[in-house]
Amino acid sequence: IRFDNPWESTHPVRVHHLLAHTAGLENLKLGQFFSLRASADVPLAIASGTDRAPLRVLSQPGSRFSYSNLGYTVLGQVIEAVSGERYETWMDREVLAGLGMRDSTFTYTAQTGSHTDPHLAMGHFEQARPAPAVPTFLRPAAQLTTSAGDMALFASFLLGDGSNAGQSFIAMDLMKALAAPTGTEAVRAGLPLGHGLVLVGRDRHGQVGGCHPGNTVGYWAMLCVFPQQRSAFF
Repeated sequence: IRFDNPWESTHPVRVHHLLAHTAGLENLKLGQFFSLRASADVPLAIASGTDRAPLRVLSQPGSRFSYSNLGYTVLGQVIEAVSGERYETWMDREVLAGLGMRDSTFTYTAQTGSHTDPHLAMGHFEQARPAPAVPTFLRPAAQLTTSAGDMALFASFLLGDGSNAGQSFIAMDLMKALAAPTGTEAVRAGLPLGHGLVLVGRDRHGQVGGCHPGNTVGYWAMLCVFPQQRSAFF
């Protein structure tokens, strides 16, 4: 993956930056997200445009938070390059199955056609009209099919110490960084909230937790965890 990064010699784009949305990449082009031309099997390099040109880096990597669905598509490409298999296959086995989330998948799922799941709720679009799920080019950013029960399992894990079934699953230093921004200009200026490796620090009526929305065509979702209160909502 090539980057047009003026700061390459001192500040290359790292996985940490992609996770925390500080890589300096743009968010998305509307055609990458809202398009009926996307298929469930479009290669991620075509989706992100990295097959055609370097990705332009707009700010020094690590310096500023700027949300990027494109960045998470690049993360999917990294997983595929390292593992030698599809992003969805690796994530389903290594993450979802490992956490016992058996009603969840990163593989494209719809209410009709060859990827049908009869348990999937219908989405709703303009004027609350029912709308089936549609593929998106930036699938690592918006293609998780899940259930409330599985999200409860996920929230419980996020409130823990990184262990799963008595064994280490995620390193403790990474768990502490889930909602804690580091190194950005805002952090250095003393602003306490921002995007960590997974969640965004949010103040909800005086209680500070970590949240993340999950929105795509026809669907809206929100997950928040509050470690001090040992509680969460989805």
